[in-house]
Parts: sequence; structure tokens; C-alpha cells
Amino acid sequence: MSTSRQSSTVPYDTGDGFTAAEVEMALHPAPHSWKPRKQYHSLQIGELTPGPQYITVTGRIVNLYDPQKPSHMPYGFSRALVRDDTGVLLVRLWYAKIDYQLCLGQLVKIWTTNISHAESTCGGGTSSIIQSVTHFTTLHPERDANCHFEVDENSENTTLFRKPLGYDEGEQLAGLMTLQNYFDGGHEVTGSKVLLCVKSIGSCKQVTTKKGIELELLNVIVFDDTQEAMLSLCGGLTASAASWETGHTLLLLSNPDFRIEKRLILCVNFVTQVDVDPNMKDAHWLRAFAQRLTMKEAINIPFPEGEDFMGYLSVVVLEMNIVTMHQRQNLFCVEWYIGTLIDETGAISSGKLVLSTEAWEQLLGRRAGQLARADAQELKYLESRILFLRLTLLFGWSPRVGRLCITKVQSH
Repeated sequence: MSTSRQSSTVPYDTGDGFTAAEVEMALHPAPHSWKPRKQYHSLQIGELTPGPQYITVTGRIVNLYDPQKPSHMPYGFSRALVRDDTGVLLVRLWYAKIDYQLCLGQLVKIWTTNISHAESTCGGGTSSIIQSVTHFTTLHPERDANCHFEVDENSENTTLFRKPLGYDEGEQLAGLMTLQNYFDGGHEVTGSKVLLCVKSIGSCKQVTTKKGIELELLNVIVFDDTQEAMLSLCGGLTASAASWETGHTLLLLSNPDFRIEKRLILCVNFVTQVDVDPNMKDAHWLRAFAQRLTMKEAINIPFPEGEDFMGYLSVVVLEMNIVTMHQRQNLFCVEWYIGTLIDETGAISSGKLVLSTEAWEQLLGRRAGQLARADAQELKYLESRILFLRLTLLFGWSPRVGRLCITKVQSH
């Protein structure tokens, strides 16, 4: 006599000797537990040919469309452009329960069983829009045990595939232009590229599109040496900015979309490619420029500890601003009370030196608390005493802050 099936509340029939947990693990294996069952050939993207085959490729995500999975649908999907040093592969990734948490710039590895022509993805128009994309693959790792998609947890710390596609060391990258040139008409050039540094990152907000779709919107201020712009990130792209550092992270945008409102707004569309922290000569220059700009705008830079101090400077104080700062009630809101310093060879202007706490106490003859309690008459006397005084400064150059740093002060 056959036994009746279990209640409909049980998702799987476990009467065959397997527990529900074992069936669940078989149908939805954990990403880290996957092991290839076939022999896969490791190829570069530029070497791919259409057809069924067991291959594996590695690259970085340069574009991402990751819509939120509808609650009534059992499956969701992400669409990503993955690039290595030879080409770009369009990847359609289906998922049910695995949250891949994809971001721009991530290093990923793909195991697939089939490669197709990119023309078949959208009525023959893909290759004509994205010139570097010639092939695509579709993955459903939770349904097909021979397919797998893996994100390298060490993506940010490796230089693999950081060089832009088509870049030769020591030569100008084709299509690269300044933000001002892009604004002045360079956007009409096919394959236009802009290299930008992240200046500030806003907060995510929920917006509703004209079609009634709710999605996240994040605005990032970016700049180069000619102009600033706003980079607008929508949907799944917003998570990418979580690891970006202001004044340090660089973005190479190829074929960005744009619109002009109160300022230039750049957007990432289907054809845009975003290289995060590209390894190229112009990127090294722009990062150095951004760091110099950050140091110039910084207020009250902390004194760098552990620096080597190399010598002495003998200077004369030509200007003091203690009384003026006190009258404006911002005595402790500036990093420098002294104006111009001179010696027999030249002068240095205000704000170019960073003094240690010990150096300030030696110069002013009192601690910060005593200076804060001093009245106007005492501050006027202090300013008169230091003005035209010859000082000997023990100094050293700090590459971290890009300024001369003074550790000790002696007056004569």
C-alpha cells in the first residue's frame, strides 16, 4: 500500500531518505562550496568563440544593471559587462536566493557552458552600439550545476585588469579628453572618455520614475583639473560607491550619457563602461593633483608623527594676526597666526608650515588653554613681542601632508 504524500506545507517530499535541508542544499548550493565537475578551459575574452563549450574567464565589472527582484517572481537577474585586457563580455546572471552584491570594479570569475554572438541579445543592435562587446553568456548557477559565478573578495587589492582596454604604456588613451572638452562638444565623439576623481558622495534617496518604478538614486561629485560634474547612479549601481574614497578613487568613463541642468550631469547607460582606479599615466597624475588640492583646502592639518627632521631655518616674523583673529572670535578656527616669514634668500607665506604642539608652545610661550583665557591686552602684547623676532625652526619635509613641518622653535 502506497503512503500518502506529506502536507503541502512541506516544500519538498523527503520520503526518499533525504532531509529537507539536504534537498535544499542540492537545489541551492552555497557559492563557496561549488567545485567544477568538468574540465574547463581558461580563455581570455578576446579568444572566445560562439558555441557550446566548458570555459572559464576572469575580468572586472565595468557596467551593471541590477534591478530589484519582483516579490511575485521566483527569479531575478543581473546584467553586467565584464572586461579583461582583450575584450568585453556581456553576462546575464539569473538568481533565486544567492545575493551576489555586484559592484563596479569587482574582479569576477565565470564558469559557463555556452557562448553566443552579442548580436542576438537585442535584435542585432548590440554590437553596433557597444563596439567592444562581441559575445555574451547566460548563467543560472542555482539551476545549472555546470555554471558558476564568483566574486573575488580581494578585488580592491589586486592590480589585475586595471589597465584600460586599448591602452599602451606611455601613450595617450584613444578618446580621452578633459571634462571641459567633453562639455564643449567632445560628447559627440564616438568612444569619448573622461577620467575623473571622486570629490564627494551624497546619500541614497528613493525616487519614482515616470513609469512608476521606485529605485535608489545616488549623486557623486566628480572632477578633473578643468571642471566639476555630478555623476548620477541609479538602482544597483549605487552600492558601488560604498567603497569609493573621496580625493582618491578615480573613474574612467567611456561613452557616458549626460544632460545639462544647473550643472553638467553624467549618467551611466547601457553602453557606458566604468573603470574604477585604472592603471595609467594620466590616472597617476590626476590622483596626485587631487591630493595636492585636498591638502591646499585642508584646515588644521594634524602634525605628522615619525618624520625625519633635516635641518634648521633662521627666519624673521614680518606679520602676526593674533589680535585680528581674537576680535573676529575665531582665534582657534585657523591653523596659522603668523603671516610672512623671511630670511636672507626669500620668503614663505602664511599657512605653508605645520607646527607641532611643542613648537606652538615654544613660539607663544604658553599653552592653548592659557591662550584661550588671555584678554585683548595680553594678546596685543604677545603679538608685539613676536613681531620682527628672529626664530630658529627645526624643520623637515613631510610627503604625507606636502608641507614643511616644524617640530621645535627657538627665539633670539
